[in-house]
Amino acid sequence: MLKLFRENLRFRLWIAFIVVLLVPTVSLTYYHTREFSGALREEVRLKQSRILETETSDIEASLNQANADILFLSQSIEIRRYANALPEDQPAKLEDTERLLNLFLLRYSQNYEGVCLLDTIGYEVLCINNETPNIRTVPSEELQDQSTSSYFKGAIRMTDISSGQPPVFVSEVEPHLHPKNIPTELVLHYATRLQSDTGHLAGVVVLDFRLAPLIQLVLSENTTETTYLLDADGNYIYHPNPDYVLGSTSAHNLRETSPDQAAALLDHTSGVLFGIPDAPNDLFSFQEIAAGPQLQPLTLIHQQPLPSVMQPIEQAWWVSAAIAGILVVLTSLFALWVTSRITRPIYNLTRKVAALQTDIWSVAIAPPAHLDEVGLLTLAFIKMRDRIRNLIDNLEERIQHLETVESARAHSEQKYRSFIEQAFEGIRLVDKNGIIQEWNPTSEQITGIPATEAIGKPLAEIQTRLIPEDTRTPDTVAQIHKSLDRFFPANEVQPPQHIPARRIQRPDGTIGYIENLIFPIVTGNQVYYGGIIRDITAQKEDQARLEQHVRKLESLQRIAIAVGGSIKLDEVLDILLDQLANLIPYDRASIMLMKDGRLTFTKWRGFTEDMVLTEIEASISPQEYMVNQGQPVIVDDTQTNPSWRILSSGDELIHSWMGIPMIHRDILVGVLNLDHHTPRFFTDDQAQLAYAVAHQAGIAIATAQLLEDLEGLVRTRTQELQMEQERSDIILRNITDAIVFTDGDGFILYVNNAWEKLNGYTLAEAHGKRSNLVQSGETPFNVYQSMWATINSGKMWKGDLKNRRKDGSTYVCELTIAPVHSGDGVIQYYVGVQRDVTAVRELDALKERFVADAAHDLGNPVAVLNTTLYLLRLAPSQLDQRLPVLEYQVQRLEALVKDLLTISHLDREQQQVETAPIQLPYLVRQIVDGQQTLAAQKEIHLTSDLQNTPPLMGDVKAIERVVVNLVANALTYTPANGTVHIVVSQADDEIMLSVQDTGMGIASGELTRIFDRFYRTDTARKKTAGTGLGLPIVKKIVELHGGRIEVTSEVDKGSEFRVYFPVRP
Repeated sequence: MLKLFRENLRFRLWIAFIVVLLVPTVSLTYYHTREFSGALREEVRLKQSRILETETSDIEASLNQANADILFLSQSIEIRRYANALPEDQPAKLEDTERLLNLFLLRYSQNYEGVCLLDTIGYEVLCINNETPNIRTVPSEELQDQSTSSYFKGAIRMTDISSGQPPVFVSEVEPHLHPKNIPTELVLHYATRLQSDTGHLAGVVVLDFRLAPLIQLVLSENTTETTYLLDADGNYIYHPNPDYVLGSTSAHNLRETSPDQAAALLDHTSGVLFGIPDAPNDLFSFQEIAAGPQLQPLTLIHQQPLPSVMQPIEQAWWVSAAIAGILVVLTSLFALWVTSRITRPIYNLTRKVAALQTDIWSVAIAPPAHLDEVGLLTLAFIKMRDRIRNLIDNLEERIQHLETVESARAHSEQKYRSFIEQAFEGIRLVDKNGIIQEWNPTSEQITGIPATEAIGKPLAEIQTRLIPEDTRTPDTVAQIHKSLDRFFPANEVQPPQHIPARRIQRPDGTIGYIENLIFPIVTGNQVYYGGIIRDITAQKEDQARLEQHVRKLESLQRIAIAVGGSIKLDEVLDILLDQLANLIPYDRASIMLMKDGRLTFTKWRGFTEDMVLTEIEASISPQEYMVNQGQPVIVDDTQTNPSWRILSSGDELIHSWMGIPMIHRDILVGVLNLDHHTPRFFTDDQAQLAYAVAHQAGIAIATAQLLEDLEGLVRTRTQELQMEQERSDIILRNITDAIVFTDGDGFILYVNNAWEKLNGYTLAEAHGKRSNLVQSGETPFNVYQSMWATINSGKMWKGDLKNRRKDGSTYVCELTIAPVHSGDGVIQYYVGVQRDVTAVRELDALKERFVADAAHDLGNPVAVLNTTLYLLRLAPSQLDQRLPVLEYQVQRLEALVKDLLTISHLDREQQQVETAPIQLPYLVRQIVDGQQTLAAQKEIHLTSDLQNTPPLMGDVKAIERVVVNLVANALTYTPANGTVHIVVSQADDEIMLSVQDTGMGIASGELTRIFDRFYRTDTARKKTAGTGLGLPIVKKIVELHGGRIEVTSEVDKGSEFRVYFPVRP
């Protein structure tokens, strides 16, 4: 066969025809068959994907509905009433809540297993399920340590359910258990917090969502298809074999049993797989189900045999093979016929040229001896070979050159593209017809027009879009087109052109400024125009602010020069009103000068003669505030300001008003009034600017007014200033508040005597030091930040700081700092007023502690009273047994209230002690005898030594209160087997009462504070409840009787209180 192929031309041609005709035909058949198979596979994949998307969307809708249902329940009227009810009233609200939950489960029984209402610590308050819909359960389970909850299994903790509303938290999939822990079906627990309208936590609502109805949605009627539902951990939520499902004793986990299969199906959100490692002959389609961030993703999987879906593909391959066989037979017959027609005429010719060598390029061929058919064919072959060889050589050289050029062009293109994309300036490229070809990212940022909207559009259209709305007219549009007409179409190359700053409006409405540079780019016979866009918005804004500031400074300078160079009052006022109009626009303006306590209209603009009052009282609001405080006043809208009074015609047309006092040497010279018809027109910055102008004007006006009698008033004024300075110095040196005066950088310039006494530094030591000289380092840094931010803005700051004296002791200081402005409004000095409020702040802390203790002491009896009353309502027959409890708690409340009233009455300055002769030994004996029973119960030895003393003049009840409080305290803080000893004796002209115990004692650091109101030692607070008013009451009564009280104590050994009363004839 090989020899036949080499020597028989006809056989070779026949083979060639078969190959030439058969290969494309068979290839085309194979291609169409393969494409058909791919189309069938894609159709199967799309079909399975659509089925899964429909099924998962139904499941996600049901899960989202559960989310909405629990929010509906938590916001229902019945549950809101329960959440807002007081704890003692909540049981009465459960009936409506139970009825609501029953109706809810009755309607949605196929979706929900049950619903529970939990209290704030996780106990069940009310639970209803489908098995016993009308049974209200009692507390049965606690969410133990927030990790082994029967409701949440660790997926959600009570602390995870934040106070914000309405978050819904979803548990992991869990088997629902019978009371005997037999799993029935899988559920999801939806939970949300209940908060009252006041923001307090009232409980948790838990809704048990059944997964069985969801599984029924995805089960297929196709008997060859198997459906699975798994969670992200690989647990089966649904499996045809119930023993594999989560919660059963032999539950399977796909990640444990088949890791490769789990990785292919569970680690992706969706897909269709034609076979996987563990099941190569099955089709798997899967889709992840996600319904909210709190729900763990679930995965729905359909499995079916590949032959059931791939049968059309196998049929297509068989058809393709049959067609290919038929084509082989037909092609062979056709090729045999064609070759017989071709080979016969050239057979003789080929025999003549057969002698030629096969290597026609390297072997020389001699010219033919005879020009017959073979000779002519040989000669033509030689010429053709030489020409082809020359063409191939030339072609190889050109290809090599083109490869070099292409490589250089690609490298240049890469550098050009990198430059365009990363340039900090906008770059565009426009062709000769004005169509944009390039538009880099920086151009998008500067103009706000994305490249997708710019490329392919005329440059004139983009430029027109950037024209601001307030200047967009036919003329401005025509001007844009006219400026571009000389560039496009590009009949001739135009020189580079710089387009100055231009104002634009971006599509989002923001205003900006750009400048352009246009330059030609000529490539061969093509002309392009490049453009560089630079964003100069920031420079423009800075320039505008600078120009505005310069204009203000120039106007202020002109005003200062003008008013300072004129001594005529009319000229000064005219210059002031004219120059002020350049700084602050106004509709009307007037200047009123002070004369004999009344403000007189002197100069105005925008008024007519009939609109101007001759003079007004300086006490008319808000002018009164401006006159008294010496500060500018702004009224945003005079028509709505209740303190505004219409003084002249035309005032009803004015809305904004600003008044600026003109002060010279702390004397009100006059008032500058500015009006505008626009509400809220004037700003604080304008007020400060006008105040600076008014300050200059005040100097000039005062100078002009005082010129006439200046010589006679100089000496008088000098004396007054000296006296005023001396008075100010005397006041500052002797004022009780500490005063500190610093420069604008915080360096101390002056302190008064009170400051020296408070901080321990003298003026000589503090002068020139920074104001942080007395900082203790215990004040939070943000307090100082707030202080400096406030005073640097020109406002007064007030607050508490903790400072350190020179001797190292600290104190709480109430500090008020006010900035002092110079004439041009710059802060030049700071004045600080300090006050030691350590005792006040400690008293506030004691009061807060007292309120907490009193609330606790009041709360305990009230709680007992409520409980006893509740029990009486349940069992009225037990009144006799409960009545002593009620009486005792009422007595406790009465005693506490009595303490509060006593200390309040003793504080009254007009409180007078009703005096009568008192035999103190006899009174003490009665009290000791009355306390013996209590002492015996506590196993304490209560003894006394009562000597005869002269009668004590005083209030019997008050003295009795002193003895009772001291004895009661001794018994309270003395342990069992201890001793309390009471002595009454006379020493010189005093009667002494001593109460000594062997109790826990008082620390030396607390002895000085035990008579402070509301103060209780740490040991006393831990041992028993109280208000901290007992000993203050004792001390107050003793002092009202002219006596004194002393105490000595040692920790763990006991205390002795000694009271001394004077003996009066």
